[in-house]
Amino acid sequence: MAAGRDEVHVGESVHTVLASMPLDLAGDLLAKPLTLDSTVGEWFGHASVIPALTEAITAGMR
Repeated sequence: MAAGRDEVHVGESVHTVLASMPLDLAGDLLAKPLTLDSTVGEWFGHASVIPALTEAITAGMR
């Protein structure tokens, strides 16, 4: 979903709008795919790597 401004309408029907309110949408955060050319910073900062890395590190602490 793209970022931008939209508007929410509440009503009894599509013909009878009772209230409207603007809504700012942040949009989807699209992560850049990791490759063998990605930097260490890109790997450690990637949303899909953090849970797996945390699990691997904490598994050795048990």
